[in-house]
Amino acid sequence: MNSELTLQLPSPIEPVSLPLYREKEVSVCIKREDLIHPHISGNKWRKLKFNIDKAIREKKGILTFGGAFSNHIYATAHTANAFRLPCIGIIRGTYVDRDNHTLASARSVGMKIELVTHDIYRQKNQVSYLKALQKKYPDYLLIPEGGNNDLAMEGIKELGDEITTGNFEADYITVSAGTASTAKGLLRSIPHASKLIVFSSLKGEFLKDEIVAEENTNWELNTDFHFGGYAKVNENLVTFINTYKEETGILLDPIYNAKMVYGLHSLLGQNRINPGSRIMIIHTGGLQGIHGHNARYKEKSSMQIK
Repeated sequence: MNSELTLQLPSPIEPVSLPLYREKEVSVCIKREDLIHPHISGNKWRKLKFNIDKAIREKKGILTFGGAFSNHIYATAHTANAFRLPCIGIIRGTYVDRDNHTLASARSVGMKIELVTHDIYRQKNQVSYLKALQKKYPDYLLIPEGGNNDLAMEGIKELGDEITTGNFEADYITVSAGTASTAKGLLRSIPHASKLIVFSSLKGEFLKDEIVAEENTNWELNTDFHFGGYAKVNENLVTFINTYKEETGILLDPIYNAKMVYGLHSLLGQNRINPGSRIMIIHTGGLQGIHGHNARYKEKSSMQIK
């Protein structure tokens, strides 16, 4: 894979010290996947790596799916540009703002944006629709929404391998989830002695069905901190994000990682994690979404992420 792309890999593992951690007598570090690359960070690079390699070998472009503020669309556009691959994004909704930060940035690096209705978008996993798309775009590799396929699992496994070979042996590993793909990939590579806590950013328990098939059974799905559902945020969470940044220097996105860390702090406050535990937080990136959040709440200062 030859390109001008400069990636910080393995991503650094940094200790985090807060009064809460000292009070609860736990050691906490954070896997800074957000530092892999300014535009292609976190689990998005992990999921794209082997898909991009396949596209290069087969001399194809990339076609993928996402919403108007999708981290995956944003990262795919920048990755394809770095490897000089043509790229198409099938975007949910025909009335979205093509000039929002995510889509404008994707278009600026060459992604062709194709807006489709919600009804058409719902067909994104149907064989007949995918066959029709492949016929329309025969020279493109189709990557599912979020990059979630078997090749993505290979990339997530590399993340797990970095954790395994690091100097911090974790009793608990925490990760945010919009789909189950990152959690599944981690369970295939992290030590079975480390308990994986998956914090869902969506309502409902349905992600559990996606994870249960994994051989490593040392995990739990927590659905208590979605703040009303996917992309739902309130002033309490925004205050938490800004305070965490002030105290640690680490910025969290409001869709995934902030909900995870907020949830972890709640579990610590409820004494649901034993004193002496070693905890690794995986920061999966997604910071580009802050632009969209702040634009959405531009008239409300208390909802601005600093």
